[in-house]
Amino acid sequence: MAAFHLGVCALTTVFHNIGYFWGFISFEESTIFHRVIAVAGPLMSFTQLVGFFIYFPEPRKKGILPGLIFYWLLYLGVLVVTGYYVFICWDAPRSFVPGSHYWDYEVHVFYSYFIYVILFYEVCYLVIGIWKAIIETGKERRSVIYILLSYAVITVVPGILNALSRNGTVARATYQQSFNLGMVTGMFLIMIVYVNATKERTTILNRIIGVSLATFFVCYQLVGYSILNGYERTYDDMKRRDSSIAVQEQKDPQGLAYIVSYDPEKNEFRSERGNKDPRFKKEDELEVRFFKEKQKISNVGSLPAKERLERTEKILETSPNEFKAYAAGIRAFLKSKNDETVEDSDMEGYFRGIYGKLNIIRNKYSRLPDRKKQKSIEGLLVSPDVGLSETLAYVKQSAIQAVNSDKPAEQVSKIVLNSLAPIHFVGERIYRGTRIYSPSDPKPVMYLSYYFAPNLNGKIYEVGFEYKDYRIFHHDPSFILVASMVLTFFVIVIGFRFFFQNAIVVPMDEVVVGLTEVNSGNLEYRLTPRVEDEIGFIARSFNKMARSIQAARKRLEQYADELEEKVKDRTKELEKTLDEVKELKQQQDGDYFLTSLLIKPLGANKASSENVKVDFLIEQKKKFSFRRFNDEIGGDMNISNQITLRGQRYIVFLNADAMGKSMQGAGGALVLGAVCESIIERTRIVGSMKEQSPERWLKNAFIELHKVFESFEGSMLVSSVIGLIDEDSGTLYYINAEHPWTALYRDGKADFIEQDLMFRKLGTTGMDGKISVKTFQLLPGDVIIAGSDGRDDILLGNDEEGARIINDNEKLFLKLIEEGNGELSNIYESIKKVGSLTDDLSLVRISFKEEGGIERTQEKEKIRQLLRKAKERSQDKNIKEALSFLEEADSLDNRLPEVKKGLLKYHVRLKNYAKAAQFAEEYLNIRPVDKEILFIASYVARRAKQFQKAQDFGERLLLREPDHVRNLINLTRISIALRNYERAKQLLREAQRLEPENSQVIKIRQALDKI
Repeated sequence: MAAFHLGVCALTTVFHNIGYFWGFISFEESTIFHRVIAVAGPLMSFTQLVGFFIYFPEPRKKGILPGLIFYWLLYLGVLVVTGYYVFICWDAPRSFVPGSHYWDYEVHVFYSYFIYVILFYEVCYLVIGIWKAIIETGKERRSVIYILLSYAVITVVPGILNALSRNGTVARATYQQSFNLGMVTGMFLIMIVYVNATKERTTILNRIIGVSLATFFVCYQLVGYSILNGYERTYDDMKRRDSSIAVQEQKDPQGLAYIVSYDPEKNEFRSERGNKDPRFKKEDELEVRFFKEKQKISNVGSLPAKERLERTEKILETSPNEFKAYAAGIRAFLKSKNDETVEDSDMEGYFRGIYGKLNIIRNKYSRLPDRKKQKSIEGLLVSPDVGLSETLAYVKQSAIQAVNSDKPAEQVSKIVLNSLAPIHFVGERIYRGTRIYSPSDPKPVMYLSYYFAPNLNGKIYEVGFEYKDYRIFHHDPSFILVASMVLTFFVIVIGFRFFFQNAIVVPMDEVVVGLTEVNSGNLEYRLTPRVEDEIGFIARSFNKMARSIQAARKRLEQYADELEEKVKDRTKELEKTLDEVKELKQQQDGDYFLTSLLIKPLGANKASSENVKVDFLIEQKKKFSFRRFNDEIGGDMNISNQITLRGQRYIVFLNADAMGKSMQGAGGALVLGAVCESIIERTRIVGSMKEQSPERWLKNAFIELHKVFESFEGSMLVSSVIGLIDEDSGTLYYINAEHPWTALYRDGKADFIEQDLMFRKLGTTGMDGKISVKTFQLLPGDVIIAGSDGRDDILLGNDEEGARIINDNEKLFLKLIEEGNGELSNIYESIKKVGSLTDDLSLVRISFKEEGGIERTQEKEKIRQLLRKAKERSQDKNIKEALSFLEEADSLDNRLPEVKKGLLKYHVRLKNYAKAAQFAEEYLNIRPVDKEILFIASYVARRAKQFQKAQDFGERLLLREPDHVRNLINLTRISIALRNYERAKQLLREAQRLEPENSQVIKIRQALDKI
């Protein structure tokens, strides 16, 4: 039934498109009846989609009856809406839609409500489709979602554009193009998804035909659209040339209908050749007059705005009365330019800029149900654009005066539409003729015309061509496209079966017969490969399979006869093997025991701090017994220790997972622990290492570890997170090498402090890229938890086929942290409740001032007052007095970062760079995580000629943000000052790579080239 409803949906969609085909195929008025199909078609398609989603991928017993009732109610709605539309259109005025080239009924009130009917039907199928996507699971859910999205491509965007075209916001042609492109693209997606997801019986050939048709129509749509657009441009070029020939050479090119001239000097129109339908003569002549005014205003010359306005005023004095609205906008536009020079091209651009916007406003006004309604007029005739706003304000005032004077709607419409008559451009296609008429009126006539103005101050010619000529021009390429489409359709639908009869259909049928024979027990059946392709390979594989099954059955019978004797022989062999295994296991356990003894002291928790507490939890998967000892071994390792850098104490921590099973992983952990211990001990002994910044120490340690493991040439890899924590400020510096993300537990909530992969595992060969250090500011009470991937690789159970289900939700660990209140033992118990561990598990817990520690300095009332006074003085630009207040606050408490930051800012404003550098350094001792102040510190130190200090700050920021362009430029200047020109060139190259057009980079490059 799902396939049935999808097929009927496709037929109703074809029915809908046949309506459009009928409407566009001819200029004859009879094609207007296609509108009935265009109204009913989409409603029927949406209703069929409701039926499709009721049954796809399979029906739900509880929902099928209500669904079918709703389905038939929707069809009743289709009949009611279509019947009402036929009734109101019986004697309604008719109009030809220029640009979209089809006839329509002038029933705008119906269309305004029909938009909502369409949207309601769309929502119906979307809601049922979304409901099905929610209740289905696995592959079925994905199939529903894919088909739903495909139909959304077909319906949602065209539906919105249909609504916008009906109220005049976009051209009807824009809706048509989006509908055609969306239809073909969406059908292609639906076909691809459906043939791969349906559970209903299909054949390979049907799938090939379906996908081929969908692919053909997608390509055909794009090619046809490109070809016909090219013909549109060619026609306009040809007719512009014909217009010139008709006027200047007095020839009659093909399709010429009339030539009308306008003499501005005499203000006179004259029919030069041919005849033109006079029904819209006044409106057409007004547009020509407006065009002439535009020409005069746009050819004054390049002048200052005020002088140009004076000259324009002289032109406007003689302009038509209807041009006053445009005149108001032109004045406002020129006044807005102040003392600027206004070119002719600027005025031309102004007219082009308001052309499209006025088109939308005219269309919207023409579609208003009540054109005398003051609220509608006021809401429509507004704009924020200079010039256009004044034009619309003038029209609005005139229209409202007419409404208040109780003038008829036709007169109000005339005021609005005449005042906003379009101003065309030379060579632009213009649609002329009778667009709106009643069935009792004379037969409508349509033209395509072009303005031709050989001289600026001379006559203006409007050269009109029969609309039929335009349709004839497009007939041949359109006919070829349609004919080739129909021919290709039949070739694919009918010819493919013939083409693939011997290549696919017959060989596949033979394979099916062979499988049926083997399933029934006939192992003697063999296939004859016809061709050397995939199906031939299947045939040969089938024969090989049949022989293998046959041979296996014979071996099984023989084995059953000899089974008892073989069991006795195998039992003896097994007993001997077991003795050997026991001896090998005892030797292996001894190796495990020795390795574990070596690892334990390296993975000790040696951190001791009043502010920072470190706890470990480790659970290795491999357990062993050696003599009277029971222990475990694996590749996970936790390390913590203390070091001092530049007189400041830091806690070092590391959580790592060496790749490999048991001994291989333990070997990696052993190497890792030994190298880490060596780095920490050297830091305590070597003075130069003690003077490193925390970023530099961490980067060097990471590089040393990586180089050690890289020497193993990929046989020993380690994922890890290594970091430093400032014991006083709680600033965390860390590097994550393809390790699970680090979690922060704060105020009872857990979240990750990382969002992306930083570096590959330690030891990964060929690893390129810059090493950067991440920072994070811990607050009192914060807890950081790092762990190996054993925390995520939890066995949740087994599926229906017996396969293991492993957790793949990395955020589950955050939930377990919250359940365990951030305590390792509680987290471990929560993990065991969820499932079984499948890998080694190691966790490191680091807390900052969790139990109070040294209490933070409380801001006293006097300090708050001083800060407030400093802010007030700075706003009054009394910087020196503001500084005095901040210095007093600093003397009361010199650990307040906001005070240090204020002192830094005010000294920079006074250009007292030495003092600014001092306070920047003091601020960074409190808040070293602030990267922007780190840059400012480097900058002010350079300006104070403290180049070594400036370089140190800049290099620290470079380790954190390698792509900070301003820092790269600043470091370049520092290196030049220190006469380290090679380093300066290296930094400048990197800055130039990031911002090649940066003026500072270019200036410094020129200076360096001279050195």
